[in-house]
Formats: sequence, structure tokens, C-alpha cells
Amino acid sequence: MLKKLNWKIIFTLPFQLITVIFFVIFFGKYFGQDTIRTIYTFSFLFKEILGLFLPVMVFAFILGGFLSYKKRAPIVLFILLAFIIISNFLVSTASFFVGKSFLSFLTEGVNTSNLISGKVLLPWFSINIPPFVGADKVILLALGLGVLFSFVNFPIFNRFIFKLKKLVEFILLKCFIPFLPLYVLGFLLKMSFEGTLSSLFGSFGKAFLLIFSFQAIYLFLMYFVSSGFKLRKTFEYIKNTLPSYVTAFSTMSSAVTIPVTAHAATKNTKNSKLSYLATPILANAHLVGDAITVPILSLVTIYMFTFVQLDFFIFIKFVLYFCLTMLAAAGIPGGGIIVIIPILQSILGFDAAMISVMTTLYLLQDAFGTACNVMGDGALTIILDKFLKKIGLREKKEE
Repeated sequence: MLKKLNWKIIFTLPFQLITVIFFVIFFGKYFGQDTIRTIYTFSFLFKEILGLFLPVMVFAFILGGFLSYKKRAPIVLFILLAFIIISNFLVSTASFFVGKSFLSFLTEGVNTSNLISGKVLLPWFSINIPPFVGADKVILLALGLGVLFSFVNFPIFNRFIFKLKKLVEFILLKCFIPFLPLYVLGFLLKMSFEGTLSSLFGSFGKAFLLIFSFQAIYLFLMYFVSSGFKLRKTFEYIKNTLPSYVTAFSTMSSAVTIPVTAHAATKNTKNSKLSYLATPILANAHLVGDAITVPILSLVTIYMFTFVQLDFFIFIKFVLYFCLTMLAAAGIPGGGIIVIIPILQSILGFDAAMISVMTTLYLLQDAFGTACNVMGDGALTIILDKFLKKIGLREKKEE
């Protein structure tokens, strides 16, 4: 059993990414320039092709999610979505202020010139085909159609969208996700060749420490609130939910973890109907880990490259699009950073170098972020259950 488990670990995405990191650290210096340039060309083309695929992916995932929601109990669904919006907004805003408060500490002693080296490695070639439509327009279109077809029953259209969503999932899981380690390898080798890799991890080490610490603190506070501020109950809730954390960490997928998350939520709420209704929706929309990671990494990345502190009002605009766009990332390992790249570019002004840094850093912590997401789902389910009980909409407890 142990041998089987070990082999499974070897083939997990987190293990592969960690292996890539150590491989580049110890052996990257032995690669010749042409070899690095060839691997980097693959990574660069991978990103360009994915950029062309993004509008279809965002459209299919968001609209597919909306068409699924209309099958749920309307009142409970409305309350759940309100809770999700409030929770995502609160944690994103809290992350912004935490990141901004520690910004000078996180970037202390960092030399920007080390991150932007004069030694530049370019790909052998590129395709340079711009996306046919912007991500913001796709999101608005998907939302508009989602609202429309929530009231108008059009089975042919619904079936088309669900089939499109399945096709997109298949393409991502079979054609893009398996190549993520190689994608990261290309950019890491490029940074190693340009002399920026050691500076990058030295510079962002404090940011990672802050992100993981804030995730732990925020999750504890969520469970503390859900327990009615009772420590013993808080730890009981956390203990029941830990299997979903481990599962999400291993698979890097909130969707794959849904059965485990729903089971843990049932143990905590004694309300299986609510747990199995809420968990799939939460997996698609409630993203505590990403809402902590992305704002902090964005703040640090912008400041380290431009020495400019992100304006709060620009950040609020980013959060609105970010929360909507993240609907497209659920269930796809490493999908979070893939779908928010256009938002980082259009609203926060990220250039190619900043996107490369952000992508690598996000993928390195994605296992922790996904695990944090499902733990947050478990806490919000408990809070929702108690709120429904208070207003008289809660199902009777099950023995």
C-alpha cells in the first residue's frame, strides 16, 4: 500500500513542480543556451496558444455554472451566492490591506535590477496572434446570457453549453495541465540563465511566508466564527474538515475534492441536503486561498517591478473581475493563474516579465491555495447552515 501511495505521489502535479524547481536549482547551470532557448520556446508558445483558448474557456465555464445554478433551490441559492460574494470580497480586501501593510517588509533589500536582468533570452519564434475578444467582454457576455437563460428554458442551448464545458475541461486536463511542469521548466531555466531565479525566490520568500500564515489565521477565524466563538468546537470542525484539505492539496482540484468536502460538511452541520447542494457551488465560486494569494503576490510583483503601490480603487475593480473570472478556474489544477492573466494585464498593467514571475509563483503555491479553498468552503457551509436555521429555512438535523 505504501509503495502504491509513493508512486501516486510521484505523479502528482505538486511533486512534479517541486522536482522541476530543485532540478533547475541544481542542474540548470549545466544547460547550454540553445537547449534552454528551445525549452523556453515551448513554454512561450504554450502560453500564447493558451491565451487564444482563454475566451472560450471563460465563456463555457461561467455560463455552464449559471445554467447549473437554476436547478437549485432558489432562495437558498440566492443566500448562498450572497454569502460567497461577501466572503470573497472580505478576504480579498483583507489580503490587500495585509499585503500593503507589510509591503515595505516584503520588498526590503530587493534590487529590482536583479529581477530585470540585462541578459535576456528570447524564444526562437512566436505566433503573436492576439485573442479575438477581451476577457472582460467575455465575462459580461457570459453573465448576461446566464441571467437570460436562467428564466428562459432553451434545452438545446443548455445542452450545447454543457457539452462545450466538458470539451473545454477535457482539453485543459488532457492537453494543457500535463504540460504545466514543462511550461514552468522553460521559464525557470530562462530566469536561471538570466540570473534572476535565485533573486526571485529570495525576494518572494517573505511573501510566501505571509501568504501561508494569513491563510492559516483567516481559516481559523472562519471556523472560530462558525463555532459561535467556542475553541473546542472550532478544533472539532477543523478536525472533521482536514481530510478535504489533504485531498485538495494532493489533487490541486476543488472539484475532485467535492465528495470529501461534502462529507466533512455533513459531519459538521448534520445537514446532508445543504452540504451536497452548497459544496459544488462553493467549489466553483468560493476561493479563499486564491483571494489571499493573488492580491498579495500582485502587490509585491507590481512594487518590485515598478516601485508603484497599487491604488485601492483600481484594486476594487480588479477584485470584481477577479471574483467573476475565478468561476472559470474551479476544478482545474493550476487553472487559477491561467484565467486571471488577462485581468492582470488589462487592469493591473502586468507585462510579459511580470506575468512569467506571477505564473511561476502561483503554481508553486497552488496546492496550498486549493487546500485553503476547500477548508474555506467547509467553514462557510457551517455559517450558512446556522443562518438558515436562524431564519427558519434550515432542514431538520439528520441523525
